[in-house]
Amino acid sequence: MVLVYPIVYVVVFEAKTTAILSIVKDLIANDTDIRLAETRVVSFTEDVPDRIFKNFYAYVSSNSNVEIMDAFEAMGAVKAAADLGKFFRRVGPLLRSPDDLETQQLLATLESYIDEIPPLEVILSFCPTEDAPSLKEFLNIFTEPVNIDLESDRVWPMPPRLTY
Repeated sequence: MVLVYPIVYVVVFEAKTTAILSIVKDLIANDTDIRLAETRVVSFTEDVPDRIFKNFYAYVSSNSNVEIMDAFEAMGAVKAAADLGKFFRRVGPLLRSPDDLETQQLLATLESYIDEIPPLEVILSFCPTEDAPSLKEFLNIFTEPVNIDLESDRVWPMPPRLTY
């Protein structure tokens, strides 16, 4: 599903982890648009037993009244990402088929059916936050070795060895 706002959009991918990582690698490799650097991964779940969206859907919002947004605080980003995920989990089962008249009416007037549509301000606040990784940072989480920074590695001089 795609949520389209006048100056930003939200894309939901439902696929195996390997497929999603392949898509992200291709996006990074073919980065010809500077806006791709502003892309953020807001949420990622690996243990979903079934697809939420059975087909591809798009919703276009007319909400365009927004100022420049500040980044989220750490807990604000977590709550907003959880709310965004909850919105998609609620909408997905309502959408049957792109050709279904009821689905088309729902997408045309989504605001009247569901009051939790994420406002543009919330979506824009993910862009400058450091808590939502960029595409390169997201890919590094899965492909780079884990680097654990131990507290004892950050002090000098080294503390004496423990005697047993």
